[in-house]
Amino acid sequence: MGDRAIARNRAGELTVGVIDLLFKSQKGWEVRDYKTDVSLDVHAYEGQLQAYRNALDQVGHHVVNAELVHVRSSDE
Repeated sequence: MGDRAIARNRAGELTVGVIDLLFKSQKGWEVRDYKTDVSLDVHAYEGQLQAYRNALDQVGHHVVNAELVHVRSSDE
């Protein structure tokens, strides 16, 4: 599944996001989020990946792995 929109309402707060890639492996559900940042700060996106995990858990899809994928080459 690619580009899946999610929305979550919790305590009156609406969070909207788009999961770049969601797939089920032999281990379980996995998320990949593609980033084109020149310099990728993985820690800056921890909250985003956790929000994806939380939203998917609410609909019964336990995420076993969520990762960022840096798609910009160092030559750009």
